[in-house]
Amino acid sequence: MGLLERGIRLRRAPSAAVTVLPPPDRVVLPLLWGERPLVRPGQRVLRGQRIADGGGTLPLHASVSGTVVDMGHHRTPDGLRRPALVVESDGAMEPSPAQTRRAVLDDLDDAALLSLLYEAGIRLPDGTPLADAAADAGPGLQTLILCAMDGEPDLCTEDAVLCSDGETALSGIRLLERLLRPRRVLLAVGARQKQAAAAAGRWCGGRLQLAMMPERYPYAHPQLLAEELGGQMPGQTSREAGVLVLPVTAAAAAGLAAYDGLPAVDVPVCVAWDGGRAVYRVPAGTPVRAVLRAAGQPAEHVLLGGPMTGRELVNPDGPILQGFPGLTVRRPDRPLPATACIRCGRCAAVCPVDLLPWMSQLRRAQPVWHGCLDCGACQYVCPANLPLLDAMGRRTPAAVG
Repeated sequence: MGLLERGIRLRRAPSAAVTVLPPPDRVVLPLLWGERPLVRPGQRVLRGQRIADGGGTLPLHASVSGTVVDMGHHRTPDGLRRPALVVESDGAMEPSPAQTRRAVLDDLDDAALLSLLYEAGIRLPDGTPLADAAADAGPGLQTLILCAMDGEPDLCTEDAVLCSDGETALSGIRLLERLLRPRRVLLAVGARQKQAAAAAGRWCGGRLQLAMMPERYPYAHPQLLAEELGGQMPGQTSREAGVLVLPVTAAAAAGLAAYDGLPAVDVPVCVAWDGGRAVYRVPAGTPVRAVLRAAGQPAEHVLLGGPMTGRELVNPDGPILQGFPGLTVRRPDRPLPATACIRCGRCAAVCPVDLLPWMSQLRRAQPVWHGCLDCGACQYVCPANLPLLDAMGRRTPAAVG
């Protein structure tokens, strides 16, 4: 079954410009990956300064300049308590002297480029370090796919970054192209992303080609893109298939790290509500509430993510971090009650990987959903309003905390 025949048709959100928000009074930077603090309370830090590392994980950098005021446990947006560093901002956003601008990267070999990505602390939405993904793919990659499509149709972060920060994203794409030396590079854009397609069309040529994709959910999922555009077979790893799919936001972060010397200290985040949406660039650790306030939206009835896969926001004062899934403000409607499965088969008809979600409702059913993409298409079409996403054992993105 080809990608054109999978999933469901959903309206795609229009693009929005990226607005840079001023730094909040304080940022909370959780130590999600076992990092060890390199600073102490009372110490002044600069924007981009390394403040934690160790444990075989990426370094963590201060997203604002100011003073470290706490090293206790704080709740993330999903309500979990994690150890964190709290920096009270001085509003100056004074950069660390370690930041070095570069005009060209000709003097850097592959090891130095990977080290640059590692030191920048860039993570993909699932928490994988970009440097690890690049190293695992290795030089001689067959197909590198940069995705400018958002996984949730109501959100438009990837689209906005491509349209607003296209030159930065392009510089990151060129860096990755040099490092991985793929036979071809594809920039995947949705058919209705007119502004993004126009911008991409000005850059494409040579090995960088524009791939226009159909308006079908979850057509932006990395696995489906790897299969449709890169020929990856189900069950194959990226290295086995010679295919690597990366979001445009990761390429933009790589471009900033390489040429501006800025590590991963800013986060693009989309807020969607009935009739509107906005995209902001905020320092990592900014409270969710501050972004909702900037959008003129309440902190109630909010999803972490989009309506297809999002979870309820538990702590509006929790921090926004790399890979943040976005925010969707919903109407406070009373949810319809779930009823018994009627065995209509609609969930199976829309499943992009040909699973049988309705069987998760059988008491004695053996798991039949290995390879589930957690896209929520089955739950969206279920006339019985069954919580199929949870029944299928969906996973919580690590970046949410």
